[in-house]
Amino acid sequence: NFKLKEDPSLVPNKDFLAELQDSLATIEKQTLRAADIITRIRNFSKPASEEFTGFELKEVVENSLKLTEYIYQQKQVKLEVEIASDLPKIRGVAVNLEEVFINLITNACDAMENRTLKELKIHAALDTPDMVKIEVSDTGSGIPEKNLPNIFQFFFSTKGSRGTGLGLAIIYQIIQRHNGTIKVRSEVDKGTTFTIHLPVWKETK
Repeated sequence: NFKLKEDPSLVPNKDFLAELQDSLATIEKQTLRAADIITRIRNFSKPASEEFTGFELKEVVENSLKLTEYIYQQKQVKLEVEIASDLPKIRGVAVNLEEVFINLITNACDAMENRTLKELKIHAALDTPDMVKIEVSDTGSGIPEKNLPNIFQFFFSTKGSRGTGLGLAIIYQIIQRHNGTIKVRSEVDKGTTFTIHLPVWKETK
């Protein structure tokens, strides 16, 4: 019987197969990451179909905390939430503002990854008759002063390869669409505070 002999030089070794598998996995991961970025930008560029309404800020914050509960509990972050009981309704799109708080909470937890003191505070109160003031503070690693002017720009990230540079840029645009403002103050090794002002909902007669 005739048997075909295998040429050992043509049979890939285990090291080559392992390297090839790792390379393919990396390509797949980067392709999915790029697709996710493109999808997020496309979705964000679409005009918001939801109409602005009046809603309770407390509900938005509570929903955001439920969605990020695993993150801050896993990292053993101490949480402090203080929302004024007499706070009027906010004007806007609730689901969009949930995205704002989810991003801020997630970023704060990331910034406190290797910190001994891990505290996240969310405070909200009426600042003027027409504006509500919300502060989201953490005791994280802080942001270098030279980076502060750029943090709301698309694709600027302080997380290196772990970040897309979309989160804070999208947050900024959402707040702008709500006719609000967002500012940041930060100190390296001490923490960061984001201060948001959002307009109060006024019933039309």
